[in-house]
Amino acid sequence: RITGNFTAPTAAGDIRFSNGSMIVKSLGLSYETCDGEIRFSQNRAQVVGLNIKGDKEGSLFASGTIAFSGLSIGAINLSISGKNFYVPFQNAVFLRTKTDLTLTGTAISPVLKGSITVTKGKVDLLRLFSARPAEIEMVNAPTNGTDVLELPEKTKQPGFMEPLAADLIVTVEKNVWLKGKDEDIEIKGRVNVKKRPDPPFVVLGQADAVRGTYIFRNRIFQITDGRLTFQGAEEIDPVLNITGQTRIPTGNII
Repeated sequence: RITGNFTAPTAAGDIRFSNGSMIVKSLGLSYETCDGEIRFSQNRAQVVGLNIKGDKEGSLFASGTIAFSGLSIGAINLSISGKNFYVPFQNAVFLRTKTDLTLTGTAISPVLKGSITVTKGKVDLLRLFSARPAEIEMVNAPTNGTDVLELPEKTKQPGFMEPLAADLIVTVEKNVWLKGKDEDIEIKGRVNVKKRPDPPFVVLGQADAVRGTYIFRNRIFQITDGRLTFQGAEEIDPVLNITGQTRIPTGNII
């Protein structure tokens, strides 16, 4: 039931849905099960439970409250838990995770906190760090009597990620691999992933190299020990300290 007026509506009642499905085409994800219940009372929505589950994508469950002020979203207080939840990123990172998160704040200033455990994954370093071509824009010749090109200002519509602040503890278990041109390394460790509104995510902490190989000067080195140190730079480029061994064939030395 909705009362009030168009600019300040008030909702009361329940919304329930079940046996639904959801497809995220941009990520190639398909969730065969979607169900949930939301209860509305005055300017508040109680999310009794929202659940999505896919045969290959894992499951994610959310509950909590969302406040409203007219047509605007106010305070958010949601708990989010995931089991074997599949997380792809830029067609380069593929992770299986267990999540225990909270989303608070407001729609224009959300805050994400909690823990993520990565149980299995692969990071394609070549794709992740591949250089992107610069954006090229065609412009007309100057018409202001000078040789100076005046480019029109562009306004960027902020999405959800730009205003997001985050403070996450990410635990990487075994069976998480970094794969690149010369490296194929299994890692484990614990890092802190942080974000302030507008700037990108940064990573702080260390991860240990469990095993793997590294090609150096056309020789394959078996990794015996190693560490990756993330120093919180906006461009994720950890400091490597890796020890490896290789076998050099016998031969005559002249």
